[in-house]
Amino acid sequence: MTEEQQRGRKLAMAVAVAVVVPQMLTFLVLAAAGVPLGNLGLWFNLLVGVVLAVGLVRGAWWAQAYGTWVLGLGALGSGFMALTGGLPGLIVGLPLAAIYGFCAWLLWTSPSMEAFFQGRRAKQDETLRLERL
Repeated sequence: MTEEQQRGRKLAMAVAVAVVVPQMLTFLVLAAAGVPLGNLGLWFNLLVGVVLAVGLVRGAWWAQAYGTWVLGLGALGSGFMALTGGLPGLIVGLPLAAIYGFCAWLLWTSPSMEAFFQGRRAKQDETLRLERL
């Protein structure tokens, strides 16, 4: 793995952490507040976030494009929450919008992350070629 790819892997790990940690904190805050955690939307968001984080760390071919879209939409949703949710929405939504927007921008524009994902794709392609022999 080249130095550029290693830098991209570190960035992918940082994005994966930025995806999962806010969701885990949401669960902890809701549990501490006594809110029942039976809402399927919360569990679905957590599942999608964990799958995306695992894909990013492993350098899965779909994770870069999917992550860009999901985080971009998450930034828009968090920004909307910040604008319409009063003070609590502003306190929670504004930092999340900034984090998700920055992570989406990194996934979309970072040459290091592109090198990491391209290197992983090339390795996966070679593995598939060897399995066919």
